[in-house]
Amino acid sequence: MYAALYLYPVEPEREAALADVFARVSRVALRHGVLADASFAPVEGAAEGNYGLGGFDRIAVPPGSRWWFGIMLYRDRAHFDEVMASFDADPETSALYEEFAALVDPALCLRGEFAKVAGAFALT
Repeated sequence: MYAALYLYPVEPEREAALADVFARVSRVALRHGVLADASFAPVEGAAEGNYGLGGFDRIAVPPGSRWWFGIMLYRDRAHFDEVMASFDADPETSALYEEFAALVDPALCLRGEFAKVAGAFALT
Protein backbone atom coordinates (compact mmCIF):
# COMPACT_ATOMS: atom_id res chain seq x y z
CA MET A 1 0.00 0.00 0.00
CA TYR A 2 1.26 3.45 -0.93
CA ALA A 3 -0.24 6.77 0.17
CA ALA A 4 -0.01 10.40 -0.80
CA LEU A 5 -0.87 12.64 2.16
CA TYR A 6 -1.69 16.33 1.83
CA LEU A 7 -2.15 19.05 4.49
CA TYR A 8 -4.05 22.19 3.48
CA PRO A 9 -4.52 25.44 5.46
CA VAL A 10 -8.18 26.33 4.86
CA GLU A 11 -9.98 29.54 5.77
CA PRO A 12 -13.45 28.81 7.21
CA GLU A 13 -15.27 30.90 4.60
CA ARG A 14 -13.72 28.76 1.84
CA GLU A 15 -14.45 25.33 3.35
CA ALA A 16 -17.71 24.62 1.50
CA ALA A 17 -16.25 25.57 -1.88
CA LEU A 18 -13.12 23.51 -1.22
CA ALA A 19 -15.18 20.48 -0.16
CA ASP A 20 -16.97 20.73 -3.50
CA VAL A 21 -13.67 20.87 -5.41
CA PHE A 22 -12.32 17.89 -3.45
CA ALA A 23 -15.47 15.85 -4.18
CA ARG A 24 -14.93 16.44 -7.89
CA VAL A 25 -11.20 15.65 -7.58
CA SER A 26 -12.14 12.33 -5.96
CA ARG A 27 -14.34 11.37 -8.90
CA VAL A 28 -11.55 12.18 -11.37
CA ALA A 29 -8.93 10.35 -9.28
CA LEU A 30 -11.11 7.23 -9.03
CA ARG A 31 -11.67 7.32 -12.78
CA HIS A 32 -7.88 7.23 -13.23
CA GLY A 33 -7.43 4.26 -10.90
CA VAL A 34 -6.67 5.58 -7.41
CA LEU A 35 -7.86 3.02 -4.83
CA ALA A 36 -9.26 5.58 -2.41
CA ASP A 37 -9.36 9.34 -2.04
CA ALA A 38 -10.73 11.26 0.92
CA SER A 39 -10.43 14.71 2.44
CA PHE A 40 -10.93 15.51 6.11
CA ALA A 41 -11.60 18.65 8.17
CA PRO A 42 -10.87 18.92 11.89
CA VAL A 43 -13.66 18.03 14.28
CA GLU A 44 -15.07 21.02 16.14
CA GLY A 45 -13.82 21.00 19.72
CA ALA A 46 -11.29 18.25 19.00
CA ALA A 47 -8.46 20.28 20.53
CA GLU A 48 -10.11 19.80 23.93
CA GLY A 49 -10.75 16.06 23.45
CA ASN A 50 -8.69 13.08 24.54
CA TYR A 51 -6.90 12.84 21.19
CA GLY A 52 -7.76 16.18 19.62
CA LEU A 53 -5.30 17.88 17.34
CA GLY A 54 -2.17 17.26 19.39
CA GLY A 55 0.92 18.64 17.75
CA PHE A 56 -0.80 20.45 14.92
CA ASP A 57 -0.13 23.72 16.75
CA ARG A 58 3.56 23.16 15.96
CA ILE A 59 2.83 23.46 12.22
CA ALA A 60 2.31 27.12 11.40
CA VAL A 61 -1.07 27.80 9.84
CA PRO A 62 -2.09 31.20 8.48
CA PRO A 63 -4.21 33.17 10.98
CA GLY A 64 -7.85 32.14 10.85
CA SER A 65 -7.16 28.94 8.91
CA ARG A 66 -7.52 25.31 9.99
CA TRP A 67 -5.58 22.29 8.80
CA TRP A 68 -7.43 19.88 6.53
CA PHE A 69 -5.86 16.74 5.19
CA GLY A 70 -6.36 14.56 2.17
CA ILE A 71 -5.15 11.08 1.42
CA MET A 72 -4.98 9.06 -1.80
CA LEU A 73 -4.21 5.34 -1.68
CA TYR A 74 -2.44 3.19 -4.27
CA ARG A 75 -1.28 -0.43 -4.48
CA ASP A 76 2.41 0.52 -4.62
CA ARG A 77 4.78 3.15 -6.02
CA ALA A 78 4.43 1.84 -9.58
CA HIS A 79 0.63 2.13 -9.32
CA PHE A 80 1.03 5.67 -7.93
CA ASP A 81 3.23 6.65 -10.89
CA GLU A 82 0.77 5.12 -13.37
CA VAL A 83 -2.30 6.77 -11.85
CA MET A 84 -0.66 10.16 -11.40
CA ALA A 85 0.61 10.26 -14.99
CA SER A 86 -2.94 9.68 -16.24
CA PHE A 87 -4.54 11.97 -13.62
CA ASP A 88 -2.11 14.83 -14.30
CA ALA A 89 -2.68 14.58 -18.08
CA ASP A 90 -6.46 14.97 -17.70
CA PRO A 91 -7.66 18.51 -18.62
CA GLU A 92 -10.30 18.24 -15.88
CA THR A 93 -7.50 17.88 -13.32
CA SER A 94 -5.94 21.13 -14.52
CA ALA A 95 -9.24 22.97 -14.23
CA LEU A 96 -9.82 21.59 -10.73
CA TYR A 97 -6.30 22.59 -9.69
CA GLU A 98 -7.03 26.17 -10.76
CA GLU A 99 -10.19 26.16 -8.63
CA PHE A 100 -8.21 24.70 -5.72
CA ALA A 101 -5.42 27.28 -6.07
CA ALA A 102 -7.99 30.09 -5.94
CA LEU A 103 -9.14 28.77 -2.54
CA VAL A 104 -5.87 27.63 -0.93
CA ASP A 105 -2.33 28.90 -1.50
CA PRO A 106 -0.50 25.83 -2.86
CA ALA A 107 2.79 27.16 -1.47
CA LEU A 108 1.41 26.71 2.05
CA CYS A 109 0.35 23.08 1.54
CA LEU A 110 2.39 20.14 2.78
CA ARG A 111 2.53 16.81 0.99
CA GLY A 112 4.34 13.53 1.26
CA GLU A 113 4.40 10.01 -0.09
CA PHE A 114 4.40 7.06 2.30
CA ALA A 115 4.69 3.28 1.99
CA LYS A 116 2.70 1.14 4.45
CA VAL A 117 4.89 -0.67 6.97
CA ALA A 118 2.13 -2.23 9.10
CA GLY A 119 -1.61 -2.29 9.55
CA ALA A 120 -4.79 -3.29 7.78
CA PHE A 121 -7.66 -1.52 6.05
CA ALA A 122 -11.37 -2.20 6.20
CA LEU A 123 -12.57 0.66 4.02
CA THR A 124 -16.28 1.32 3.61
